Amino acid sequence: MPRPVSLSREQIGTAALDLVRREGWDALTARGLAAALGTSVAPIYGAFRGMEDLQAWVLGEASRLLSEARTRPRTDSGFLNSGIGMVLFARDEPKLFLALYRAGMEGELERHRREVRSRMKEDTFLASLEEGELDRIFDQLWTYTMGMVMDMLFGHAKDRSERRVASRLRSAGSLLMYGILSGLDEDGSAAARERWTDLFGRRGWTIPPRG
Repeated sequence: MPRPVSLSREQIGTAALDLVRREGWDALTARGLAAALGTSVAPIYGAFRGMEDLQAWVLGEASRLLSEARTRPRTDSGFLNSGIGMVLFARDEPKLFLALYRAGMEGELERHRREVRSRMKEDTFLASLEEGELDRIFDQLWTYTMGMVMDMLFGHAKDRSERRVASRLRSAGSLLMYGILSGLDEDGSAAARERWTDLFGRRGWTIPPRG
């Protein structure tokens, strides 16, 4: 029979966080956490109003750790640091990242998305662009970054080093910004077709007709 113990809210919350870190979000049950603590469920419900309260605590702490990863000064660009931090957090804390993802786009991950978008204005070059251009660049880069996150979560990334992550994000950012600012992303526009025709012509290709 589990021994009666006195545990603080922080101790129970930290144990819950560690349980999710090891076994994933579905492992966070009152019975599973009690077993990990070596107690009955009574201390859990004494420290938290219920499982939803405990889940919110765990997600809040996971979100705090993600914020730390995002804001670590790895390069001279706060915006780039945010992307690198997102990918490396998924590499180092895959189950915590998935817990945040499962919280839904109305939850913690969406808050991080908004904060990353706000950091674009800290970059000298990006700050000179119009909001519509920034939105288009951000939407593309966020999608690319989430693709890298999925590679980390599911083991598809061959090189998982910080250096490689930074290089890929920097390269993708340059290509996407050039494509958007030059009009190449405007599918079907006269400007995009002109640039593609020029590129194909310099390579001796014929641009295929639109279907």
